[in-house]
Amino acid sequence: MKSRIQKLFCVVLVTATALLLGMCTTNSQTESTTPVAISALPRSMKGYELYSWQAEGKWNFTLITGTNRLKSANEITTGPDTVRDDGWVKLGARSIDALKLLLAQIPKDGSISWRGKQTLARFGVEPGPLEMPPQAIVDAITGYCKDLGLGLYVSP
Repeated sequence: MKSRIQKLFCVVLVTATALLLGMCTTNSQTESTTPVAISALPRSMKGYELYSWQAEGKWNFTLITGTNRLKSANEITTGPDTVRDDGWVKLGARSIDALKLLLAQIPKDGSISWRGKQTLARFGVEPGPLEMPPQAIVDAITGYCKDLGLGLYVSP
C-alpha cells in the first residue's frame, strides 16, 4: 500500500512540476501557452497516435487520440493542447522528458502508434516536418512505454 501511495505521489509531483515548467516557457507548437492540467488520460478505443519533429534544435512531439482519419502535418504541429470531455486528446511535448510525462498518463495496456515520414507518405499524407528522431531516442521511448505497460508500435 505504501509503495502505491509513493508512486501516486511521484506522478502528482512530476505532473505538477511539468505544468509549472510549462508556464515558464513559450510553446511555439501550440496557439496557447496555458498548460492543460491532466491527472490521467482517457482510455482510447483506437489507442493514441504519436508524431515527432525537430524545431529549433529540439525534438517536439504530439500525442493525439487515435482515429481512422488521416491528419495533416499542420494539424499535428499546430493548435492548442486539448483534453475534451468526449475523450479527444491532443497534447504537445517540447522535450523527451515532457513526452514521458504524457505517456505516464495513458492507462496501462494502452496502445500508441508512432508514425513517421515514410508511413505518412505511404498513406498519401505530406509529412512536412514530421520525422522520427534518432534510433537512440526511439529505443529509449520504446523501453519507457514497455516499463509502463503500454504497447508502442513504431512505423517509420
